[in-house]
Amino acid sequence: MASAPKKDDFDVPEDEADLEELTDAEREELEDKAVAAATVSRTPEELQTEIKVLDRLLVKSLKVKTSLTYAKWDALRDTLDEADEMRDSTGARRKVIIFTEHKDTLDDLVGRLTNYLGRDDAVITIHGGTKREDRKKAKEIFEQDENCVFLVATDAAGEGINLHKNAHLLINYDLPWNPNRIEQRFGRVHRIGQPNVCHMWSLVAKDTREGDVYTRLLEKLDEQRAALGGRVYDVLGKLFEGNSLRDLMIQAIREGDRPERQRYLTEVVDAKVGDGIAELLEENQLVPSRLDESEIDEVRKQMERAEAARLQPHHVEAFFHKAFKDLGGNLRMREHHRYEIKTVPSDIKEHDRLTGYGAPIVNSYHRITFDPKYVRVLGNNHLATLIHPGHPLMSATMGVITDRHHEALRRGTILVDRADLNIEPYIVCLLEHDVTDGRVGRDGQPQIISRRAQYVRIDPGGTITALTQSPIPNLDAVTDEEREAAQAILKESWCQAADLGSRIVRHASSTVARDHVDAVTARTIERVAKTERLVRDRLTKEINYWDQRAFELREQERAGKKTRLPAEQIEQRAEALSRRLGRRLRELAKERDISARPPRVTGACLVITQGWIDARIDSEAAAHRAKETARIERLAVDAVLRVEKVLGHDATEMPHNNPGYDVESDTPNGLDFIEVKGRFEGGDNFVLTRQEAVTALNKGKHSVLALVRVLSDGSTTVRYLRQPITTPIDPRAARVEFDWEPFWNEAEEMDQQ
Repeated sequence: MASAPKKDDFDVPEDEADLEELTDAEREELEDKAVAAATVSRTPEELQTEIKVLDRLLVKSLKVKTSLTYAKWDALRDTLDEADEMRDSTGARRKVIIFTEHKDTLDDLVGRLTNYLGRDDAVITIHGGTKREDRKKAKEIFEQDENCVFLVATDAAGEGINLHKNAHLLINYDLPWNPNRIEQRFGRVHRIGQPNVCHMWSLVAKDTREGDVYTRLLEKLDEQRAALGGRVYDVLGKLFEGNSLRDLMIQAIREGDRPERQRYLTEVVDAKVGDGIAELLEENQLVPSRLDESEIDEVRKQMERAEAARLQPHHVEAFFHKAFKDLGGNLRMREHHRYEIKTVPSDIKEHDRLTGYGAPIVNSYHRITFDPKYVRVLGNNHLATLIHPGHPLMSATMGVITDRHHEALRRGTILVDRADLNIEPYIVCLLEHDVTDGRVGRDGQPQIISRRAQYVRIDPGGTITALTQSPIPNLDAVTDEEREAAQAILKESWCQAADLGSRIVRHASSTVARDHVDAVTARTIERVAKTERLVRDRLTKEINYWDQRAFELREQERAGKKTRLPAEQIEQRAEALSRRLGRRLRELAKERDISARPPRVTGACLVITQGWIDARIDSEAAAHRAKETARIERLAVDAVLRVEKVLGHDATEMPHNNPGYDVESDTPNGLDFIEVKGRFEGGDNFVLTRQEAVTALNKGKHSVLALVRVLSDGSTTVRYLRQPITTPIDPRAARVEFDWEPFWNEAEEMDQQ
């Protein structure tokens, strides 16, 4: 019979401290193996004695486990009951994350917390055995389900899961011996975007050697937190590099009875935290990427242009309400602009399962909103999920709607632009083009890494023009009479051309689609190259470390020395890391394998103009009106450009088909977006399209309505009205007509000389 290890062999040797580098799942597995194999018996008789002792300990442990109370649980329960931060102003419980070290402790806490609140749905867990997809789902449930108030987790929840959206309270039921893990835990809630003050409680055993060291550490951290703010946790792990805190704990247990050693341990903690933290903060501060003034200015302009074109929340809300209802869903209003979804339709969840990405769609949402202003509401502690075009729930809903109505989109429709007095109709096509890489998505197809929608316009002469924005929001549905009249256009040769679709695809392939691929390729190659370098460096260092450890342990085994871990197990870890490195590099190589799918036409419409409709009654009058309107618009825009020059602004006229505004003016206070409305003297109204109104609403004080009155001799008078629109227009309206005089009287006259 092989001799059992001596008792002293179970002391963790100094060079085994790096076992803290194991993942949470690996630690759980290692602990289970260690517990299953542990014995100090050398003979069968000693083994029998040990079994009797273990039986007595088992009885005692079961007594503690089945008891209604014990000191540590009481401390946790008192914290949950008595800490003011645990409840909001209405008395409702706030969400709390509780970290434990071991899975068995987690299981015990789940049972106690469930009984504590009296319901099963109050607690959810994440541990080393939780699959990645299940972790994401647990995170979403914790955030979305108002009944779920406790997340009990081992350090698996500290591995890449952010929990700051709905939680800012954290309790360390067990404290790790590696402060890196405290940093990782607190980092789940203490993040950019956290609107609340984060609080962390740590349960420390009083009057124990380990507790004394940790108590002193926490006291010093609290002092530094007061001096340096939450940044103390940004570098906490590096204060005790090499797991020296673990060494301090072991020394405290072994030698803590000696007063001089106790003083020494306290001095080490004081020195590490008190003297080193400021230097580490400075050392670890990110080196900013330096941009010159012109680059910063261009980024600012791009952000302002993007803001001008963004969809208004009420447009997104109007679409989602109708689409969600059509798919069998129901939105229940809870507060102003905030809704509850009791059940998400199965078709939407199935679509997300097949093609979704990011956060998974959960069965219910206790609050959603479409406007960022209502994500948080004063006096209401329910955080709403912002539904926007990129949110998985919106993406899946749009995906199901598109699948159901795909053929109708391809067949197209007829729309009318009642603000356009040109007498020629035109076609608008919606193109989609995808960029893929070498990976395979959930549907078994190449993974799409970028998808863009692009509108193009085809004129009767065959000219194809890319549109910077969608014109569709500014178009109306036709009447039955107009639809009947438009049938004649559909029979014309330029609409009937057999190669029209292929010509559009060829044009897009050589222009907008190529630009799309080039931009994605440049961005991806740069990211993958950096990632590959960092992955190779990090994993190679780990592999070399574990290879060296395996060699050292193998030498110790050959010398007859017992080791806590066998060299074979360490070799297996090094081999696993080598396989991980190879697998990761192969994945990165696939990400670099970028290709483009041919653009495809996914929708089309024939657009008849108000000028074309008028021409059916009197073609000569309609042509004259269109020509005269174009002349007045030209005079109006030129007059505004002169005003901007007098003001010292750098003004740029936008393309004719730009749907949101006519002139972009670079001023000392930022970009102004100017919509020009020219009218011949005596004109009594003007029209804003939906996109013009949206731009005005988005830009607020940087939106300018330029009203230009054109006299019979061609001279002009210009008046500016800043922030002309303050309330959203009806999302069903493509255009809104306004009386000229009230706006003209309110506007300020501008100098053109």
